Amino acid sequence: MAVQYIHNRKYHQALNNLQRLVVLRLMELHKLNIAQTGYKMRTHIAKSLQNRCKAIRTAIKVYNDTAHAIGRPALEWSKVSNHSFLEEFTLLHETRNDIRARAWTQPVMRELMKQSLRVERAEEEILRLNVEVRRLHTAIVDEEREFARVLRDLQQAGNPIYGAVLESCEHRMRVNACVMQRLEDIFALSGFTGSSEVGVRLGSDVDSSTSPAATSRLRGEARGEATPGDDGDAHEPDDDQLQEIGNLVDYITDLEVGS
Repeated sequence: MAVQYIHNRKYHQALNNLQRLVVLRLMELHKLNIAQTGYKMRTHIAKSLQNRCKAIRTAIKVYNDTAHAIGRPALEWSKVSNHSFLEEFTLLHETRNDIRARAWTQPVMRELMKQSLRVERAEEEILRLNVEVRRLHTAIVDEEREFARVLRDLQQAGNPIYGAVLESCEHRMRVNACVMQRLEDIFALSGFTGSSEVGVRLGSDVDSSTSPAATSRLRGEARGEATPGDDGDAHEPDDDQLQEIGNLVDYITDLEVGS
């Protein structure tokens, strides 16, 4: 009886160790297929799997030695390495505690667990996107305000680069209008939980950052509406400015030819 007890005890110890290693390997294999797992984590898991495979081979050898002493069938590495989840590993059915009735061994329950994790991650992503959407909205409004200030200063000073700066700003504002259209689509979603109001960038003027004129103009452009005073010719340079720009271009051209 004592010898039989010792053999059984060694067998169960080897069985528990092999079970632990196989479960860890299966979990790591399962995690490799999760979309949220990053590249570095996948690389780390792959290296861990290589080391764990060696440990499992050793554990199988120990298990086979103890199983032979009590008349249990031996295991082969080729069969153990092909298991993809726990219920496929028949060795676990011979443990002291039967786990076949556990809820997590059912495929439906495992899929439900994965869906639950995806929903939790999606809710976290929504909270983050609410912040990013408001930041982008605020950045566009602040940029438009800065464009207006720079163009006003250049025009008042009669700076010859006003026309070039105006063209660049108009191109940028057209891009901003397209982005605002997407933001308006997000604001109109029935499940949108963020704020459609403009935020305040750290270090900026509160009154100017939340200027209702800039916000309404951007939203009007996003909806394709005409804004008051937008006649298309208000920012066209006059003849004197065009002459100054032409002289500047000729001067730069002469410098390039002379060099």
